[in-house]
Amino acid sequence: MSRNCDVMRDDGFSLVEIIVAMMLFVVLLLGLIPVFVQSLSLTSRSASVTTASRIANSQVEAARTLQLPVGDEPRCVRFQKALESELAKGLDEHPVLDTAITDGRSSTPLTVTHEATCDTLDNRAVDFRVQVMQGSKILADVTTEYWLNG
Repeated sequence: MSRNCDVMRDDGFSLVEIIVAMMLFVVLLLGLIPVFVQSLSLTSRSASVTTASRIANSQVEAARTLQLPVGDEPRCVRFQKALESELAKGLDEHPVLDTAITDGRSSTPLTVTHEATCDTLDNRAVDFRVQVMQGSKILADVTTEYWLNG
């Protein structure tokens, strides 16, 4: 008789035990879903910020290579005019200074703004700022100061 009882205990898990184990597994998975969603969101945002930083830095470098037009105006004013001229050409002639770019991850395009401010004490210096935004979020903001020659 004791041999029959031992055989009955070694048959495996009952259906109730399997269902309880599956329920616990589902509850644990449901608890981890927000972590995965947040991780994907942060990864996407990080990639967008990296793209925006690359764009902003390339815009600053492109502005550094601008040729100043000849004229009697202060160097800073000539820099501003050269920048406006390059921006007016658009994507076909100077893709680095384009102002409407997408990052391939979102349907909202990246908006690039440029601002060149003359130093009030010395017209050879210009503060150049590039902002890359997606909607109302600022993804990258780069400011540099150029000393203009010529």
